[in-house]
Amino acid sequence: MKQFINTTFLMLAILLPASLQASDFWANGLFYNIHGNEVSVAAGASSGIYSYYGDKSIPETVTYQGKTYTVTSIEAEAFSDITGALKSIRIPKTITTIGDDAFRSCALKKVYISDLAAWCRIKFTGYKANPLHIGCRLYLNDNDNEVTELIIPNTITSIGDYAFYYCKSITSISIPNSVTEIGEDAFLGCYNLTGKLNIPNSVNYIGYGAFGGTGITDVTVPNSVTHLCGGIRGGAFSHTPWFENQPDGLVYTGQWAYAYKGILPDNSNVSIKEGTIGIACKAFYDQWNPQDNNGLTNINIPNSVISIGEDAFSHCKGLKTITIPNSVTSIGERAFHECRGLEKVIIGDKVQFIASEAFGSCYNLTDVTSLAINPPTLENQSCFPSYKITLHVPNSSLNSYKTANYWKDFYKIEAISSNIEEIEIDFSDSKIVQVYNITGKLLYVNQDGIDINNLKPGYYIICVETQNGLVYKKISMLKY
Repeated sequence: MKQFINTTFLMLAILLPASLQASDFWANGLFYNIHGNEVSVAAGASSGIYSYYGDKSIPETVTYQGKTYTVTSIEAEAFSDITGALKSIRIPKTITTIGDDAFRSCALKKVYISDLAAWCRIKFTGYKANPLHIGCRLYLNDNDNEVTELIIPNTITSIGDYAFYYCKSITSISIPNSVTEIGEDAFLGCYNLTGKLNIPNSVNYIGYGAFGGTGITDVTVPNSVTHLCGGIRGGAFSHTPWFENQPDGLVYTGQWAYAYKGILPDNSNVSIKEGTIGIACKAFYDQWNPQDNNGLTNINIPNSVISIGEDAFSHCKGLKTITIPNSVTSIGERAFHECRGLEKVIIGDKVQFIASEAFGSCYNLTDVTSLAINPPTLENQSCFPSYKITLHVPNSSLNSYKTANYWKDFYKIEAISSNIEEIEIDFSDSKIVQVYNITGKLLYVNQDGIDINNLKPGYYIICVETQNGLVYKKISMLKY
C-alpha cells in the first residue's frame, strides 16, 4: 500500500504543469510562492486550465491552508509571452515590486489599478516589468475610468522608474510640489502627452528618458534640479517636439546646458553661457570626428556651473585641456571618459566629489592640478586612467593629498609653485586662460579672450598657456 501511494503522488506530480510544481500553491486562477507572511504571483502554465488568459485580477490578500497572506510582488516572467490570451489585469495597491520581463510579449489592452500613489511607488525592475509598456491604457478603480489627465497625488515624493512607460492614455500631467525625483523612463513613449510641461521647483532629479518620446512642446527645468540627463540619445526630453524644434547648437532649458544638437564642426571652441548651473548627462557625448579625432577641441565652463553630469563630455577625443571652475562641486561618472586627447586637467577648489571613471581611459593625461584645499572624494580607483600622472596641489595640502584615498597613489605629487614671478603684462595677452585673486578665488576663465581691463588695481595670479604647458604668474595691476 505504501508503494502504491508514493507511485500515485508521483503520477499526479507528472500530470501537473511545471509552474505548479515550482510554486507553493494555486488559488483563484493564479500561482503563488510564500515568503513569510507575504506571497508573490508566480508564472502560469503556457496553456490549459493553469494558464493565464482573459481578464486576471490579482487580490490584495489570498488564503491558503487557513492562513491569509498579503500579495506584495509579481515575479519575473510571471505573465510573459502570453500573446493574445491575456486581455486585462487588475493590480492591487499592495504590490510593491514587479520582476524583470513580467509582462514581456504580453498582448494586454487594459491595466486597472486601485491606488495611483501605490502605483507610483512600485519598483519595476525593467521596462518590461510594467504591463503598460506594450502601449496599454490605464484605468483607475474597477470601472472604465481611463486616466487621461494624470494628477500625481501630493503624498508622492518620487515617481519611480518606468512608472508610466508607454502609457497611451495620458494626455496631460500635473506634478505636485511634494515630488523631488522623476525616475528613469518614467513617462517615456507617452506620445499623447502634449503641450507645456510644468516641473515644480521641488524636483531635484530627472532621470534618463523621463519624458523622451512624448508630445511636449515646451519645458523649463527649475533651478532646484541638481541632476538632469541630457543628450540626444537617452535624454530626459529627447525625441520630443520641444527638442526637435530647437536649432542646432547647444540647447538650454532653464539654467541647464541640456544637449548639443547636431554635429560640431572641426576645431570647435564652445563657451557655455554665464549663469548656467549644470551640464546635463551626455550633453556633449561623442562630439568628435572619427576621421581625425577632432570636433570639440575646447570647452569654456563658466564660474556658475555647479554640476557636471554623467558622460557629459564622454568620447570628446579632441579635447586637450580642461579647466573645472571653482563653482563646480561634483564631477559625474564618466564625465570625461574616453577623452583620449586630454593631456591636462585643472580642478577647481570647490570640487568635493569625483565619480567613478570621471577621467577613465584618458590615456594621454599626464598632468592634473587640484586647487581644492581638502582633497575631493574619489569614488574609487577608476576615477583616473592611471596614477602615473603628476599631481599639483596647494602647498598647504601636500600632506593631505599624500595620505588621501586614491590621491596618494599618484606617481608624483608636487606643491603648486610658490615661486610666482611678479610681472607686468600686456593687456592684449591672449594666452591667459585663468585669472585668480591673491587668495586663489577664480575670477575669470578664458572665453575667447579675458578682458583684463575689468580688473581693479591690486595683485592677481594668472594662468598662462605656453608651449611648455600651463604657467602661473603673479601680476600687479597698478593702473588702467
